[in-house]
Amino acid sequence: MKKHMLLRSLGFTGVEILITITVIGILVTMVTVGYLAYVQNANQSQITTTIHAYQGSLKGIAFEADSYPSSSFCVPKDSKCCSTTSAEPTTVRCGNDTDLGWPANSSPAGWVERYVEDPPPRMPNFANFIDCTASGMMSNGPCKETSTTKTGLLYIRNTTGALYTSTASAKGFLVYYIDPAYDCGSSDVMTFSAGNLTFTSAKYSRETSSYRECIIGLRGS
Repeated sequence: MKKHMLLRSLGFTGVEILITITVIGILVTMVTVGYLAYVQNANQSQITTTIHAYQGSLKGIAFEADSYPSSSFCVPKDSKCCSTTSAEPTTVRCGNDTDLGWPANSSPAGWVERYVEDPPPRMPNFANFIDCTASGMMSNGPCKETSTTKTGLLYIRNTTGALYTSTASAKGFLVYYIDPAYDCGSSDVMTFSAGNLTFTSAKYSRETSSYRECIIGLRGS
């Protein structure tokens, strides 16, 4: 009774208090939704900027050297990258060049980094990915950066017997993984057709419930 009298003495009724609480709840919801949309837009922009940077870098190599690099490696240097190991993206293998059995970033004279800004661009860190502190097979998906480990993209030359191959005009591929809420950020996405990669208008190459695989075709020399 005293509390009710106090509220009345302050000029507030129960209805007014309820309206105030409702308005505050609506404002909190609007701010939260707006922030989440901002984060999603920022991450999508980062994906697009990163893939365009490395596509341009590798095309620069192809222009100067008259060929894309002939071996597979992670970009940028000193990072870990991932790829699938079978016809379906259910098991991912992650590691640096040595872990994955490839030569250390063997692009001509380190040209990949020569064509991108310093520090080199990287994909967003997705919360549902695992820490990239271990190497090898990761059945629960690709890995993310830690305070001591950086992640990058996988470059693969399109050659017979390579991890991925294509009879289309692609000379090589960039492979990376993103949260299912995003698309690959490129118009050069490739998808599998009877084991062969072909260019498509799709937003991603393949997906599971926890990640999407992006295979971007590199055209040119």
